[in-house]
This record gives sequence, C-alpha cells and structure tokens, in this order.
Amino acid sequence: MPRSHGEVSLPMSVGRRPVRKGGVHPAALWLTWRRLRAQRWRAMTLVLAVTCATTAFTVLGGVKVQRVEIAGAAAPAASATYDLLVLPPDTAAGTERAGGGSLLRPRRWQDVYGGITLEQARRIQRMPGVEVAAPIAMVGYILQTVHVAVPIPQGRSRVPAAYSATVTHTTDQGLSRIVQPHVSVTYVTPEAGCPAGFPYLDAQPGADPFAVRTRRARTCWSTRTGPAPEWAQGMSQPSVEDTWTFPTLVAAVDPAAEAALNNLDGAMSAGRYLPEGTPAGDGEPIPVIRADSVADDDRDEVVVARLPDAVAAAIAAGQSTAQIDRLLSETGETVVSRRTVTSAQAYQQLVAEALASPGPDAVGAYWTATAVDYVGHADGRVSVAPQPPPPAATWDPNGTPGQLPPVGASDTAARRLVAHTASPGPGGTRAPWPRLSTVGTFAPDGVSAGRRGVAAYSSQSLPGADDATRRALGGSELAPNTNPAGYPAGAPTMLMPLSRIGAFTDPAVFHDAGRDAPVSAVRVRVAGVTGTDALSTERVRTAADEISRATGLRVSVTLGATPARVSVTVPAGQHGRPALTVTETWYRESAAAVNVDAQESKSRILLLALLLVCGLAVANSTIAANRALAPELRQQARLGLLPGEIRRHLLAEVGLLALAAGLLSTLLVWLASVSRTRGSCHRTPCWRCRRRWRSGSERHWSRSGGPARPRTPTGRTADRRPGGCTPAAGCGPRSSSCRGRRAAAPSAWPR
Repeated sequence: MPRSHGEVSLPMSVGRRPVRKGGVHPAALWLTWRRLRAQRWRAMTLVLAVTCATTAFTVLGGVKVQRVEIAGAAAPAASATYDLLVLPPDTAAGTERAGGGSLLRPRRWQDVYGGITLEQARRIQRMPGVEVAAPIAMVGYILQTVHVAVPIPQGRSRVPAAYSATVTHTTDQGLSRIVQPHVSVTYVTPEAGCPAGFPYLDAQPGADPFAVRTRRARTCWSTRTGPAPEWAQGMSQPSVEDTWTFPTLVAAVDPAAEAALNNLDGAMSAGRYLPEGTPAGDGEPIPVIRADSVADDDRDEVVVARLPDAVAAAIAAGQSTAQIDRLLSETGETVVSRRTVTSAQAYQQLVAEALASPGPDAVGAYWTATAVDYVGHADGRVSVAPQPPPPAATWDPNGTPGQLPPVGASDTAARRLVAHTASPGPGGTRAPWPRLSTVGTFAPDGVSAGRRGVAAYSSQSLPGADDATRRALGGSELAPNTNPAGYPAGAPTMLMPLSRIGAFTDPAVFHDAGRDAPVSAVRVRVAGVTGTDALSTERVRTAADEISRATGLRVSVTLGATPARVSVTVPAGQHGRPALTVTETWYRESAAAVNVDAQESKSRILLLALLLVCGLAVANSTIAANRALAPELRQQARLGLLPGEIRRHLLAEVGLLALAAGLLSTLLVWLASVSRTRGSCHRTPCWRCRRRWRSGSERHWSRSGGPARPRTPTGRTADRRPGGCTPAAGCGPRSSSCRGRRAAAPSAWPR
C-alpha cells in the first residue's frame, strides 16, 4: 500500500518483542530518527526558530545597559564650577541616599583616596566635547608643628626662676575644652649655659600622645646667651611655648586644568603658582602652594605662672623627670599673665615660616581617612556614626616616638585614620622621603566658584538645625577644627602638582600606598554649556554617557543639581560637646550614569514576548506533526509499545531539536563575543577617530591639557590622532580597525 508523505514504516525484523518497563524502546529511537529525516525541513525550521530566539535572549538579556538619565527639569543653580563629577566605580552612594534621594555632599571627592588611573584621567581630557577635565588626587594629612612664643612679662620676671604655661584648648564654639596643666616649662638662668639634662625629652615609644607628660615642652633661656631651642631664636625676652600641630590635607592637582576650572592661579596671595612640569628625580623638592588662612575656631587660653623656687632648684640640680613632674603637681604657682592664641594666629606663623624656610620639609608619614558612615532615620535626618579616637599606634606606626598629633584628635571621631609611614630600604638605607617646598599661598575664598556653587577649597560651617543646638552654639556655626577625624572636615590646604604624585605612591618609600590608581576624581566642564537649557543638558548627558562607556567610572551630573538642606546629628564628644544637630547643604543629583543589571521594562516585555512566540510556534508545529502521525502511533501501539514509551519518544524528538538549537546558539554567541573583543580599541571605533581628526579635534585636545604632537628626528610633526589612534595603531584615514592599545600620555604626568 502506498505511504503518505511523512509516514514511516517499521522494518520487518521488529515484530512483537518483550516490552521494557523503563527507558526508551530502541525501535522508538529508530522511528524518531527516520521521522526527523523524512520531515527534515520542518525540523530545520524549528531548530532555526529556537536558535534565533535563544541567541537574541542571551545577547540582549545579558548586556548591562550603561546610560545617563536626567530626571526632571534641571534647576538654574548647581553645586560647582563643573558639570560632571567622575568618581571611581566602587564609590558608595548609599550614605548619601540616607537623606532621601541621591545626594552629593560638597567636595565628595575629598573622602576618596584613589580609584582612577592616570590613563583614565588622560582619556577623559582627550574626549570630544570636554572643555576642561581637572583631576584631583587626595594624598592625605601631614602633621606640621608651629611653636608660638608667649612672652613672660619683663617687670615680673626674675632669675633664676621657672615658669609654666597651663593651656586650655577650646573648640566647637567653646563646647569642647581640653585642659593641659603645666604643658610648657621654661627655666630662666643667669648662667651662660643650661643645666645638665635640661631641656630634656620625655617621649617614650608607645606612650599616650595626648598625655600632658608626653606633650610637655621644656625650654631653657639664658639671660647671657639667649634661648636654647631653635624655635625661640631671635626672641628678645624669655617666653613659654604654646605648641600647635596642624593636620594639613594635601591634594595633587593638574596646575593648568585647575587654573582653567577654578581660577586658582588668580587666587594667589603670595609667591608664585605651581609650575606646569617639575622634575621627578630622587630627592628633588616638590613645589606646593598652601592656603593662607584656615576657617576653624580653635583657640588656646594660655596662663603663664611663676613656679616655686623648689622647682627652679630641682631643674638647676639636674633632678630626674619624675622628680620635677612630682614637684609640678604638688606645689602652687603665681599667675603672671594670660593670653589667648587663636588657630588663625598660629597658622599665619606657620605659613610665614614655611615661606621663609631655606629648605624643604621632609615627610616621613601621612594619614588617610575613611569616609563618614551615615545612619539614616525615618524623618529624613542622618546621624554620623561615632568612631573611637585613633589609638596611640596610629600616630607612632613604627613604635618610635614621632611628631605629636593635635590635641583635638583625642576627641570622638567621625572617620577612621590609616597611617602610611616611610619604611627603610635594604641594608638599613631608605629611599628619599618626599620633600615639600612652599612656593606660594592662595586665598581659599578667592578661588572662583564659577557661575554656580561653592568654592573648591573653602570649608563649610554648619548652622544649628534645632533650638537646642543653636543655643549650645551661641548663635554661631559648627566649624571644622584641628581634629583630622572630626566633623565637619576642612578643605585641602596644600596643593602639589599631579606629576609628582609618585613621591607618595612609590612602594619603595610607602610600601602600603596604592600606586596603580591614585586619582580620586575628575571634575569635567562640558564645552558649549551655557545654562540649563535643553541643548546644554543634552550636551552634558552625551558627555557623561561617553565618559561612562569609555572608562567604566561612576559619573554624576552636577549641572542642575539642586541644594538640599540635610539635618545631620553629630555625636557627643569626649571633652564636653553635647550631641548637635546641624544643617548641611548637600546637592541632589539631576542625573547619574549607572550600570543597569536588569533591562528596561519595555525590553523585558519584548524579550519575553519573543520567547513566548517561539514557544507557541514550536508547540503548534509539534501538535500538527503528532496529528499527522496518528496512524503511525496506532501501529506502534499494536506492535507492543506502551503509551508511556510513545510519549517518551515524542519528547525525545523535541529534545533533540532543542539540543541542536542550544548548541548552535552557544556557538553564535561565542563568535559574536570574540568578534566584539577583537574589534575594540579603547572602545573608540576608527571611523570616530577619523571623524575627530578631520574635524580638527586635535586643536581642542591640545587646549584641554594634552600634549602637542611630537616631532620626528627629521623635524616633521608625527601623525598622532586623538584618543590613541595612530598609524601604528592601524587607525589611519583609510583603515577599518584599531590595533593599538596605549594612548599618548601628556609629558607633564608620570608614565
């Protein structure tokens, strides 16, 4: 009898065989194969349909969409002189979200120590549409000490005699008070020399750096030869010492970019501006400029007293430190004068000494601070999570007495400090320490805030947010102080060239410093932005999207960022300050470049619809084929196949088709990924390189801080395109692929 199309007959050798209780009957497998061969066009169509659906879902569903979205209309005011703030990709934003929404604190980059490579910063500078890209690298805090002389009244001094200074350090508008009794002792003698063993040092390894015994300054003053200590040279009368230690926050900047962005060169108040390029040889001093003022409210109330004759006699007799300290605690004194020394006065003396210093200052240690940990509350208020004061080992990392920290650092902290100490090299020798040479000063308030926002290097004082805080502050504001771990933090007061950042990231000097990615942030001003109109907003959005795609960094759009008043609760201190709730101005982002792991809702619906359509097509084709196979299935049942075996061999047919489609889809996805990887060159297609070259982007690239095109030995200008596209990289006018991997580096930066 003739067979219809698609009908398969059994071989005569099959016959009736014992039925197996499990698995697939061999005859069923043979039938499945024969049926697939007979209906090969239907099978190929199903395989291609499943392959297309699987490949589309894998490729489109596995891509992380990186985009910039600007939510709402941009406000007419923003937070800084830049339109974009580029931060490391792992910079946490969760603390800012505690206040409701996505918020940025002023100088958000100040809490970030590294995370962006120099190559990424250069790439941003060379991008089209970028007018100015100013990288900044936070180095950390260095301790600088100044000795303020408090004169002993002439009419009330006698010799030999001993005098002491009891210093009460106040900060936080007088709420925090630290009393240091007899923290300075001066011995005045008519002899030509000082007694043996005086002045003496009492710094012991591991000693409490905030104990009065450890911090006590001892001075010998001869009426014949003058003062013994170096700091008192040139003084005309005996004095006691008031020691101030300032935690100077150091940042490295690109001088040209900083001048273009913030008019830093126009804010110089003394000396000269940072040079464009400085030699980076071993031992070469690093030029720095420093702020000419500080905004904290610290002050010392100094009480000068004449000590009993027993103390002077003990000093003249050369008695031990313990004996003299016991006399200081047991005997009374006669007050001869009082004086108030403010932080501003002490800092002015520090700056004057730095400008007049004949040689640079060596830096053997610096400290970095972690970010503040905020705790959000239901009412929108945030609290600063308190941290314990840094332990003594933080200030003496090598177990040897070093420079004393500021006395205010003994208070409750808002961030943790990490010490980085210069380590000795092989054989007991050490690599040259960084040496800083002050070449000028700048006025923080004179740094331009541009058309919107806060100046980059001005500290922010915080007013009280409730009646209790306003009464405690006496109507004033909470200002930064000399505690490097306190809240709020002060702005950077010392700037150095970014080309010399290697002095602080060299593992031969600081073994625990990060060298690969020293840049903390890049502040970007987009070309052609005149306000918050639609065209300017689109230019900023496009630039942010390009930076995010090319570097993978976190991009925050500050154009149109609106001020948001956030109530911040500062924890109580250990020296009398109660918990305070102050108002701090943060800025609500108008946009942000984010990595989106999930697809948009529309994309997800389309992908699911694609899978559903494919599944319905496969089901419809399978059902139609099974209906056509009804006579054959009845014949299989007569041959002894059970219904369960018939269902299994039908499912085996569908499984074979799905397996073939899955293998083919896997091969296509792999080929697509290999092709995309081989075709990338800094994620910049060659057609874009050629377009930028032809449109004259080279001129804009040079204005934004990039190098001029180098010259060959014959004197001709080398053909170097922007973005690292050179003839050697395969990116000529007629090429179609990029084979180069390294872009040209500005000569003023370390390679």
